[in-house]
Amino acid sequence: MIELDGTDFFHWGSDLTSFRALDRKADPSVIASRMLKIRDLTEAILLSPLDLDVAMAAGRKFIDTISGTYQIFENAAQGGPEVDSSVYIQIETAASRFITVLLAELARSNTYIVPARKGYSPRKLINEGLTIFPVGIEDKVPEAAEDLKEATKCMAFGLLTAAAFHLHRSNEAILRKYYRELRGEAPQPNGPSMGAYIAAMEKHNIGTPEVTSCLRDITRMYRNPVAHPEHFVESIDELNAIFGLVGSAMFRMLKELP
Repeated sequence: MIELDGTDFFHWGSDLTSFRALDRKADPSVIASRMLKIRDLTEAILLSPLDLDVAMAAGRKFIDTISGTYQIFENAAQGGPEVDSSVYIQIETAASRFITVLLAELARSNTYIVPARKGYSPRKLINEGLTIFPVGIEDKVPEAAEDLKEATKCMAFGLLTAAAFHLHRSNEAILRKYYRELRGEAPQPNGPSMGAYIAAMEKHNIGTPEVTSCLRDITRMYRNPVAHPEHFVESIDELNAIFGLVGSAMFRMLKELP
């Protein structure tokens, strides 16, 4: 996944369109400067992950035309011969052909709008997902951080069950660290399930009641359903409730970790 700056497309489209009808009275130095700019910007756009096929060849032809005629304008700006009208026509023809096929391909390109989710912008969920969780996760339980980042990315793109899956994985990583901190070198519970850890904590009377209560609620209401293929997280509100409850458990466990 690559994040693109929409302003680049805006400026590129405006500049590119102007090359369909160049002003013959404009100073050649001004046109030469614009040629360098449009050449570099077109090169960058063609290297982006846009789904271009036919337009790619037309774009390369336009870049080659700009590169091949640039020196003519530069020479004219330095007092050399005036630019012949055929040069203007060559550039305008290449630009027009490129724009025609580009518009046709952009109409079917893979372009999507990602909406905000529960007040969180797509940029925050995709690039800064850890900031919505309790502070200290990366320092205290770094192995839990990657799943949290994946959870918020899934939330951004509406993959609600997948988001819950990654969230539970991260919470269980924190739980394992929390259990080791409380029990020291004692053996881990039999079985990796959250229920096994809760039972062991209650058996040995370790962990605060708030933590075990949160964990039991997670297991009863959300963890077990997500683990079965016939169940799905069906709404963003349900996912938000999971985020809240799991976040509360994480916060309480992290407080007791060094």
